[in-house]
Amino acid sequence: MKRADWLDKMWETIEAHEGRAFAWGVDDCCLFAARVYDAMHDTHHAEALAARYHDEASALEYIEAQGGIGPAVCEYLGEMRRTRPMRGDVVLVENAGREMLGICTGRAVAALGLNGPVTLPKSSVLGCWQ
Repeated sequence: MKRADWLDKMWETIEAHEGRAFAWGVDDCCLFAARVYDAMHDTHHAEALAARYHDEASALEYIEAQGGIGPAVCEYLGEMRRTRPMRGDVVLVENAGREMLGICTGRAVAALGLNGPVTLPKSSVLGCWQ
């Protein structure tokens, strides 16, 4: 269940990633989405996820073993929906031919880019989790 102040927590966590360089196992798209989700729900998915991999090779190995990013997220958040995402949903997006995770901010998606959060169009969403 979301906290009463979930929207504030969502934006605070997104903004806290400003200027953070992308680094597998430290600041990557999956950990970004998990941290935002955790802030909104008082969960600890980012901590559990961070224990699964520590660099690009181990992250890709984990993703492959799960059958992709989507199935890996399902382990934590349940079944992926193919419906229109709502603000605060974790989303699977396609960006430059690659799948990545982000957070629906309402009219767009916030995801972690090379140097902090970037904005992607909702049209890039492949599925979502509440």
